[in-house]
Amino acid sequence: MPVVGAILMLMVASLLTATASATSTQSTKGPYLIELDNVTCPVSVSPTTCSGGYKANQTFVNSLQVGQVVTVNFALLYSNSENVSMSVSDSLRNVFIIPSNQCTISSPTVCIAVGYSVITNPGLDDVLFSEIGDSAGVMWYNAEIWGGQIGSVVNSTGTSAYCAANCSGSIAVTPLNTTSNSGTIAESIAVAFYPTTPATWQATLHYSNAYSDCAGSGSTCQGGDGVLWQGTSSAFQKPPYTFSATTSPAPLVWGESAELIYWAR
Repeated sequence: MPVVGAILMLMVASLLTATASATSTQSTKGPYLIELDNVTCPVSVSPTTCSGGYKANQTFVNSLQVGQVVTVNFALLYSNSENVSMSVSDSLRNVFIIPSNQCTISSPTVCIAVGYSVITNPGLDDVLFSEIGDSAGVMWYNAEIWGGQIGSVVNSTGTSAYCAANCSGSIAVTPLNTTSNSGTIAESIAVAFYPTTPATWQATLHYSNAYSDCAGSGSTCQGGDGVLWQGTSSAFQKPPYTFSATTSPAPLVWGESAELIYWAR
């Protein structure tokens, strides 16, 4: 089908690899973003593991410290109807929790997940994103370091949404809430496949980064995908946390996952 062909064309198009770093001027009383890395890679065999970001075998410029939180977001756009599962680990053997994931069998498919780790093993790290079940597609992923006064007991919740056909340019998941007066990290990843690219995104949260790729070359490409990461923390916003965005053109298919990570003072 045309969408499948366009996704396959993405695999031979030049890959977009982007890295963005951010530091907050806020007090360390609230969680703040230290570094963000975004990468995309082709998937042509099952299983596939993608890593790097800053450079090969190293995701971050900064060395991880005990007690920091690393959040992860990953999504797979693929062109078949196979069952897919996704997982994440790192080279330092920190433990990752996945509060939300959604992999729906349809064609084309968006498989999305969000997660985090409270760092117990410090050092320079390589975050490893893996999929099993897909042999033709593109994986988007990012990882972020969060600092501040993070509590010793960390909890989380998550939600996901998906549109398979007749999609509008409005993308949203169920708002997430926490009733405790805790420190909070809130973030989501949205991925979409479009009839033409480049795509534009409008996010609602404090931090955001958006990227798009295309099949072919020129200012307008026939078929392509895009990703939006957005996040905030209790240093900037109070609950409930609403994860929504608009994108143009209206995508053929999209998926979004979001998570809240929170702790007592």
